[in-house]
Amino acid sequence: MKRPEKRYLMLDKNDITNACGTITAKEIKKELNFTPQDLNQFVHLGKIFRNKYILIEDEDVYEDQLILEVEDARKYYATATGRFYVVYKSGLKREIYPFPKKKENKMVMIVKLNSKEYYAKNVIASAFLGWKDRSQVVRLKDKDFKNLTVNNIAIIDRNENLSLLAKKVGLFEKNKLVNVYPSIAETARQLSISDQTVRNYCSNVNKKHKYDLRYI
Repeated sequence: MKRPEKRYLMLDKNDITNACGTITAKEIKKELNFTPQDLNQFVHLGKIFRNKYILIEDEDVYEDQLILEVEDARKYYATATGRFYVVYKSGLKREIYPFPKKKENKMVMIVKLNSKEYYAKNVIASAFLGWKDRSQVVRLKDKDFKNLTVNNIAIIDRNENLSLLAKKVGLFEKNKLVNVYPSIAETARQLSISDQTVRNYCSNVNKKHKYDLRYI
């Protein structure tokens, strides 16, 4: 069965409730000369397309990503839903199950690829979002260490990650504070928007947004 082509909605950057059409991943990659990983990271970080649009996924369709190939022709893949599998030279496909493990006093999911252990969330971030800079931290938005889906992954600078632990966000209506959230992640969860969208709103308080959010 042919996989449907991935598409994106183009939202007006000044009014994200206004959808201005759709565009295919193929068209965006050609226009920006992006790899699939480049495109995933571009969307994930909420960067502005054509100086006027914010892109969001119209259909949650990701191609499985090859993450490791070894000498005996085994190929390891990751999926956008946080699953892993290996395909042997014979064509046989076998699923690889991540397992929980305690690291630095917290639980994480580990995946074993070619007998070597990796943090599963880091593998997903690298495969789909182009993460490779160790000065950046891979976080899970809902803080559920078992939820390894691409849409639950955030990539932020290590120094920013430390400062965000104590940073609160205020929701304003008509310039009056109506609610306080303990963190960017919690703000995003309660308002059903991304961490990056929260940061964008807080950094541009004088621009028109769906929510008037400010650091407090």
